Amino acid sequence: MEFPFHTAWKAFQKEAKGPLILHISDTATKDYPLVAQLIKEIRPALLLHTGDMADEFKAGRLPEHIPAYQEHVCRLLELLKISGAEIWIVPGNNDLPDFLRAHCDFPILPEGTFREYAGLSMRLSHYPIENEKEAAFAIYGHNFSSDPNHPADNPKDGVIYLNGVFEWTVIDCATGKYLQFPLKERKPR
Repeated sequence: MEFPFHTAWKAFQKEAKGPLILHISDTATKDYPLVAQLIKEIRPALLLHTGDMADEFKAGRLPEHIPAYQEHVCRLLELLKISGAEIWIVPGNNDLPDFLRAHCDFPILPEGTFREYAGLSMRLSHYPIENEKEAAFAIYGHNFSSDPNHPADNPKDGVIYLNGVFEWTVIDCATGKYLQFPLKERKPR
């Protein structure tokens, strides 16, 4: 299968100095092959997942979804582990944080965490972030119906707001530039 964002990625890759961060969020299980493809092509140093790891299973709210959620998330966790990247996860409202902690040997971060990586400052959340003041990037997921930020508004007061429901993103830490990979079924307002 050809990488679906080949032209844009190759242009970005020529300018990138690294290390690279890949941000994904709200992953439906049907999107796991795309996750694998992005990881293989990009080879990120850091992989961020901002919640809802098997998005169609509402395990955090519907107990009957827990077995399917656990099965699918274990598949995704294995996929993430073999990437060789450092991995940070902020659980979403459809996730089971205790299950993730029990099955991960990488950080499960609290909502609204501030972190730096290779000189790049980030606020990490599952829910939309408003009025970020400390970080260069506000990185989150959840949904776009209640998102106060619009991708076309970036940067907004000096902050880049990236919602993983709209697009998944690769960020070059050295330059602060980023490339977004649009998800066909999800359209920002």
